[in-house]
Amino acid sequence: MRVIFAKLGFSLAMLIVAAAPVSAAPIEKAYFAGFAFISDNVDVGVRFPFSYQISESTPDNEQDVLQAELMKRLRANMPEGFELDFNQSNDPGAITLAFALDWENVSIVQYGDDYKVSIDLHAQILAFDFAEKKIIAAHPISIQLRDGSKEKPTEEYLERRVREMYLTNIHGINIFDEFVARLKNLVIKEKYRNYIQLVNVDLTDRAAKKVTEISPLRESAFKGFVGQHFTKFLSVNQDVAVLPFSKGQAIGGAMAARFADGSVFSFQLPEPDYQMEIEYTGFASKQLGKNEVKEKWLYVTGYSLEVSEPLSGRKYLSGSFRNSTIVTKIANDTKGDPWSYYQQVFFELSNGLTKQISERSSDWFSKRTKTENILEQLKAFEGILERCR
Repeated sequence: MRVIFAKLGFSLAMLIVAAAPVSAAPIEKAYFAGFAFISDNVDVGVRFPFSYQISESTPDNEQDVLQAELMKRLRANMPEGFELDFNQSNDPGAITLAFALDWENVSIVQYGDDYKVSIDLHAQILAFDFAEKKIIAAHPISIQLRDGSKEKPTEEYLERRVREMYLTNIHGINIFDEFVARLKNLVIKEKYRNYIQLVNVDLTDRAAKKVTEISPLRESAFKGFVGQHFTKFLSVNQDVAVLPFSKGQAIGGAMAARFADGSVFSFQLPEPDYQMEIEYTGFASKQLGKNEVKEKWLYVTGYSLEVSEPLSGRKYLSGSFRNSTIVTKIANDTKGDPWSYYQQVFFELSNGLTKQISERSSDWFSKRTKTENILEQLKAFEGILERCR
């Protein structure tokens, strides 16, 4: 099976807390649905052109080649926290898991005579109740391949690289290995007390203009890049389920689901109790020094993050953060790739920030934010995440 998918008065506040559902105990058994696309029949080939082509064109003994590879790697390294059954269950309350691909992105940029290629695959460990058609939890995973070519990459070249990210380890990465490793010790529950979701990624006018200058991504793709990677870092570093950042794919709280036989279902997403919003604020670079042999450059990027509760309108976190890196390059090199440097700075910032929600190092924040009371705000954010575990 494959899925393509005002201040409150004291007494009222106490009532809301008392009425909040309690997270259940960890599951002891789950069923496995295999490979999944989060999409409907209409858009799957548009949203995942290479992955869908590989899935459709290379059957393995009449089994989808991606499904077969996923099953092989999972059977060789099963999860330890619960029993995994490879059959299907329609029983209400039974938890089914799937590898659910929700973002594929291929970008190409030319520097001098060389072409730089970046390929992103992003998926969810998706837990759902198939009988009741509702999503229970989601834990994001992702990998990125950076490659280069002397000639402009063809469709065949790109398809081969994507295929290798699924079926081999020749680049030192494999998306199914990421799935298996994360699932190995993952704790999944039958239900959760609260849910959190990144609901919006926006850019300042200055940042939006700069994106097209320093990266091969259009603005919509850049928003997806930021949203997918930030939620992955948050989920991994805080060991918390995060509802998928869908960029319009989950409409009205529903997520399209397409199974291997072509049947399509609508799965209900929980309403987020807490929402996150990101506004990307900009990119900057500055040459720090130069001689006949090398140049030293500073690259800076950052964003603001807001965490709130829709029901009460309360804001738990509102801060701006930035990060930088110093790069040494060959003097007068016209083949440099500034996008790779900005990605590095973004990854380091997001990884560090999501760790600092619980570590809260004054030294770390002194170099990356001027937001007042940031440690107190992050302590409140940590409390929210605890309610979502």
